Amino acid sequence: WELVAEVTGVTTMIDWESPSYGDIEYRATAFTVEGATAETVIIVAARSDSLWLSGGAGFGVTSRLPFDPKVSISAGRARAVKQYAGGSLPVAYTGEALSRVVNVSGRVTDRDAESASVEQLTRVAQLEHDRFLFRDPDGRRVYGVIGQIDMPRESAMSHPEGWDGLWGYSFQLTETVAR
Repeated sequence: WELVAEVTGVTTMIDWESPSYGDIEYRATAFTVEGATAETVIIVAARSDSLWLSGGAGFGVTSRLPFDPKVSISAGRARAVKQYAGGSLPVAYTGEALSRVVNVSGRVTDRDAESASVEQLTRVAQLEHDRFLFRDPDGRRVYGVIGQIDMPRESAMSHPEGWDGLWGYSFQLTETVAR
């Protein structure tokens, strides 16, 4: 089990870090001053086929990225090759430092209230918090740092009311640990 919250009294809570797809089990345990306990388990079916980028306090500022997503992940470990005098081949060394970088791109539109807009992505990109959370429908949750989010306009005046509101986006998230 992974602790989501420790609360007293009656409360409603949102799990901003839950996987975006799958059956998620939540267990609530209640304790009394006299030492009695009660426990209940519920299963919540999450069925989002979108990518998500979240930031802010408790990762509560969330952007849904459903349109034409592309993801590539680069992973590695620190390695070096040293050539020593007198040796015919170099010597391989492996370090402790791990790396994982997630490159994400896709599209957003100003005409869908359920997906991120340029304004929402701008808000996320400019948050003052250190870490962000990337989630995908495969169950990956990667915590890390983003740089800027690039958002080029993808289309011209093809919509009867003017701009059709289609934008591209791309960002890179580098996995980090919490301080």
